[in-house]
Amino acid sequence: MEFRQIQTFLEIHRQGSFVNAAARLALTQPALSRQISLLERELGAKLFFRSAAGTRLTPEGEKLLGPANDLEHSLRNIQESLKSKESISGRYTISCGGTIAAYVLPQAVRKIRQKHPDLLVRVVEGDAYDTLRSVSGGESELGILSGQPADSELESEFYFRDEIVPVVGLSHPLARRRRMSAASLGDFECVSHHPASAIRQAVEKKWKALRLKPRIVMELRSMESVLRSVEAGVGVGFVSRLSVSKKMRVLPISELVSQRDFYFCFRRQSRGMDQFIDLLRNTGS
Repeated sequence: MEFRQIQTFLEIHRQGSFVNAAARLALTQPALSRQISLLERELGAKLFFRSAAGTRLTPEGEKLLGPANDLEHSLRNIQESLKSKESISGRYTISCGGTIAAYVLPQAVRKIRQKHPDLLVRVVEGDAYDTLRSVSGGESELGILSGQPADSELESEFYFRDEIVPVVGLSHPLARRRRMSAASLGDFECVSHHPASAIRQAVEKKWKALRLKPRIVMELRSMESVLRSVEAGVGVGFVSRLSVSKKMRVLPISELVSQRDFYFCFRRQSRGMDQFIDLLRNTGS
């Protein structure tokens, strides 16, 4: 059974004749009659009485009328929903951390702007506290956080999983080693993010579990500063896998790899948020 057969059935009922329905659907009468014959054959029932006075439904046709109308209504809802997504407009401010701002959103925002020129997207970078405050206070429509927010007033949805990996610059002595363990690092020199950062907190849990005591030679607030210092060979760094450059080597120490899940967070009953999040999912990471 094809939907065009259902459409033909409904149009004949509404027009009261095969001739008028054929004209309405821009079909020849033989083509229209063939659609109904195929439908009747598949259902095993005659659907119309035809006479000089016009066309009316048989009892079997009456039984089909309700479900056919429901099916047509459902299709229209789907079409309207898709059309709505195609024409999404408005203004959205996204608050997020440095990894998302640098390695996920630039491509996503560019693609969204190309496809939806009436949609204004603004990105504000900050730490987790800044993001929660911005979304809760209404300054940002959407936040992207590492981990689910504890605020019960905010909704959250899983976005994607990232890994924090140990890396060194290509000039660093460890870059030439093919096998190593966390224990073999000893009191290694480390280029670290500042203590309040989500990456630092995740990495410190690993250090504690493995009883590692790195010597932090640089403690930096800027992700860019961490990356450039690692590339220069200053020490071991722990960075998002998304940010690993060709000037770095990921150390083959699986026990030092941490995982973190990113979540969208937004205020309850935020209008249009489902559509906007779908756009980000389809164009982002």
